[in-house]
Amino acid sequence: MRADREWLVFALYLILLTVTWASSAEDAGSSGADVYIEFLWSKPEAGALARQETRSFVLGKKFNHQVCVAVLRSETPRQSMVLEAVDSRGEVVSRQSDESYSGKKRCYAARLPSWGVPGTWSYRVYLDGESTFTASRSVEVAMSLKAAKFNQPSPVPYVLGRPNYPEEASPQRFVGRLVWVMTVDAGGKVTHVEIEAAEGIGEEMKERALAAGYISRFPVDSRRPDAGIKYRRAMNFRPD
Repeated sequence: MRADREWLVFALYLILLTVTWASSAEDAGSSGADVYIEFLWSKPEAGALARQETRSFVLGKKFNHQVCVAVLRSETPRQSMVLEAVDSRGEVVSRQSDESYSGKKRCYAARLPSWGVPGTWSYRVYLDGESTFTASRSVEVAMSLKAAKFNQPSPVPYVLGRPNYPEEASPQRFVGRLVWVMTVDAGGKVTHVEIEAAEGIGEEMKERALAAGYISRFPVDSRRPDAGIKYRRAMNFRPD
């Protein structure tokens, strides 16, 4: 399943935002595996309806950032995985192994040591003891949330809630559309979420979209009107 998302920002009294975040892995290696790497602002609770997808982290353990890895299409069963964090200097600052990794999606603590250098980091995935990484993805890492560029006044969220797919739904059923609108106040809090459109599998995911809206995070911006501004997110579902 893949969601088509596109950012459109209109800076008027109301702002409508339709979002596309590339969620596929970057810099794929030569192993032939299609590896998905996802960054989460915090660790979701068991059974959560949505998760906090992000493109940014903060050094340290305060936010419990997560890196999730899944092998999407591979005929070869996986037996192990190594996840490596490389900071903006190009130095490996953390490395963790999972000797029971099967290829199914699993999330790990991002392990962002406070002595790492802020900037653009990358997370590399090595499968089954390979010496060359299979896939990698970059993420912006800040010294603190207050100092983060992504947390400066802006109409762009730094955490965008994403609905979790119903586990009981078969891949063939993932066809449809879901659109929701968030109202955001000057403090960056989502105060209201409403469903604008739901078709196909989207009809079954409305509650999940509401949850996704409320866990999104936006920078503080005193220029926002008292009534808040509106951000629109659309997701189109199709089986791969």
